[in-house]
Amino acid sequence: MDNAIDRIYSMPSLSKLNTCQTQGDSTMRELDQFLNARNLLIKQRTNYDATYAEFSWPKLDTGITAEIERLLTHINTRKYAARNRSMMLLTHWAGLRIGEVACLRWSDVTTTDGDIKNEIRLLPDMTKGRHARTVFVSAKLKAELLTYAQQANCVDRSYPFFASQKSIRAGFNANSLAQTFALLYEGAGLEGASSHSGRRTFLTNLANKGTAIHILKTLAGHRSISTTAAYLYSSPSQLKAAVELV
Repeated sequence: MDNAIDRIYSMPSLSKLNTCQTQGDSTMRELDQFLNARNLLIKQRTNYDATYAEFSWPKLDTGITAEIERLLTHINTRKYAARNRSMMLLTHWAGLRIGEVACLRWSDVTTTDGDIKNEIRLLPDMTKGRHARTVFVSAKLKAELLTYAQQANCVDRSYPFFASQKSIRAGFNANSLAQTFALLYEGAGLEGASSHSGRRTFLTNLANKGTAIHILKTLAGHRSISTTAAYLYSSPSQLKAAVELV
């Protein structure tokens, strides 16, 4: 839980909470005030995933394509645009978790000829629940990944597919990639988005297009349909349209 608290301090939107942080020989009353404020904020605005130790903002309005376009437009103005687009779109267009994106190697994504694979096989040690699954890559996502791959130029197929700024041998971990995503969302002005928003977008958009929930469950790598259902978002306009059917 200490790591989670550290992440709370790192969030720009929670900067006001830092004034409550105890330092040195601060009194127990100050500590209690800080803990109470932290717990209230977590209860009101966020959920804490103990398995991933991930601190999440409230859900982004996942059905709005314009927000994705706005995000990509912002990414295009920054360094490492092709890499960041590909990382982001793996969550929005393939439903990968942030940790799964960080784990990808060149051999997972590309063939020996340098083409992008139609399917990405995630091994148990790459997934949240340690259950292997296959990720299906759409034509538009393949185009994005190929653009990045051609720019990045594979040196060793065992290296991380997404290199960090430090070196081609050094990739991201789930926490550092979540921080990168948070900065990109913030820069695009998408308040309330988190590293999990792309995955929610992926599942919600497919559900809105009539995809059966058992297919969504398989694509998401969930073990239970109830878990998949919790990801789906219904906008006010969709709810209003539904009651008009009566």
